[in-house]
Amino acid sequence: MGPQASKTPPQQKSAFPSKQPGFLDRLVALFASDDPERQKQRQLRDIAAELRRSRLHFYNPLKATVEPGLARFFWEIYKTVAAAQVLVKGAEVSGALKMTLVESSLSEEQSLLKERLSEKSIDERARKGIDPAALEAEVKRDVKTLLEGIDTNWMNDLDATFNRLLVLLDLIGFDYFFLLKKLDPGMPERDFSYTPRFEAVEATSVLGELQDFQEILPNVDPNADWDRLIGILKEHRGIDVVSREALRKSIQLIYDVQKSGVMPLMVRHTLGNPSWKSMVRTHRERIVEPYLSKIKAEAETTVKKVAHGRHTEKMEELARAVFGSGAVAKLSNYSESSNPEYAQKMLGGFLYVAALNYLRAFLLEFLPKSIREVVDLLIIKGKWATSQHSQQMSEAFHQLLTVAEKIGRFDADLSEDGELGRRLKTIALRTERDRKAIVQLRMALQQVNEEAHTMIGDCIQHFVAVARVLKLPHEDIGKPNPAFLVNWKELKPAGDRDLRVVVAAVYKKIYNFVQLMQMYK
Repeated sequence: MGPQASKTPPQQKSAFPSKQPGFLDRLVALFASDDPERQKQRQLRDIAAELRRSRLHFYNPLKATVEPGLARFFWEIYKTVAAAQVLVKGAEVSGALKMTLVESSLSEEQSLLKERLSEKSIDERARKGIDPAALEAEVKRDVKTLLEGIDTNWMNDLDATFNRLLVLLDLIGFDYFFLLKKLDPGMPERDFSYTPRFEAVEATSVLGELQDFQEILPNVDPNADWDRLIGILKEHRGIDVVSREALRKSIQLIYDVQKSGVMPLMVRHTLGNPSWKSMVRTHRERIVEPYLSKIKAEAETTVKKVAHGRHTEKMEELARAVFGSGAVAKLSNYSESSNPEYAQKMLGGFLYVAALNYLRAFLLEFLPKSIREVVDLLIIKGKWATSQHSQQMSEAFHQLLTVAEKIGRFDADLSEDGELGRRLKTIALRTERDRKAIVQLRMALQQVNEEAHTMIGDCIQHFVAVARVLKLPHEDIGKPNPAFLVNWKELKPAGDRDLRVVVAAVYKKIYNFVQLMQMYK
């Protein structure tokens, strides 16, 4: 039996008829069309199609290159703003620019008030002899009037104008040359006699610059008052920094690019990210309120400085009237030379050094001499209508002698060998390792200063008591019927001087000294 030829069985037909795409098939196809990557590619194709249709030939989506048309757009803006880039460099952070805008917008009355609040005006008024308290009241009234005259709408308009000005400065400050150099490597900087030869380049090479410009582009309002903004920059720099006509043309070019929407499409296509959005710069600066606050703060500071200066001048005048131009003897231990050590520990140190030095010098120099001469003459040889006044002067005089001795002991006690001096030194040494010792040192210094202050205060009271009694015989001298010092005609000061003149000199000396001491309280 010969080998049987193998037979391929005929293909059997399916028992089921061929199936048309049903619900499940359509559902699968639907999910497939919603695949994110497919969606992304479809969106990129749509972007490429839109870029091809654009009348602005900035980008070739087939080659992913930026074209010379884009370079020419930036070249036109660069020609407009190149000079301004130098003239207004850093102006966006300049306090002077903000000041220029606000001050150029003030009314005449507001400008006069602002001028009255300047340091020069306040200082001039102080030099004319206006009392510091009265000057301070004047300045407060001027500040109040200035602030009350500021309208909220006016403030908001100036703030908005400055923020539009920042957009112009952003536009000026963009680095056009860096971008253009990539499309024409031979281009020189700021040489507009040069004819550029722009070439297409890979979009990725300028991607960063395109993204940076897109931060500025949406903020450029073609309807803004660009002439006003240029005027503000002219006021700031003293010259026109931008040609008004050239800027108008550049703004129109920018507006055309805005309307086309081509710039963000170029970035999205180059990135391969159809959902990319630029980080648009936002300017929300407020300039009027800080400006007014600065004027107010500076005026108040100037008044205080002037008052302090006048206070210091007055103290110096009184010191010269009492002591002359010579140096005043200094205390040895309650002195400024000890204070640097306390200052390092953030402590005040000795607070009444100058006042106590003056007091000690006055007590040593004038109390036992010219003052005692008059007091002894009036108390020992004088006959008073009532003993009350002479007793008051005698008691006050002896209290002053007591304080003079007390100041000497107080200063000696602060020496290294004195009890107070040793205590302060011991506590000060402990502060290096024991923080609680700082509190103890502060309390010890407070006690020392309180004692100095008490001595100063007591002496003022005693000198005032002496002066009040001195005033009585001064009024009696020359009267035929004296009310207080009955025998003023019989009293003769040493050197056969006029009694009234001697009493007046001592009274004036004490008066000036008391005035000096009260300025330290």
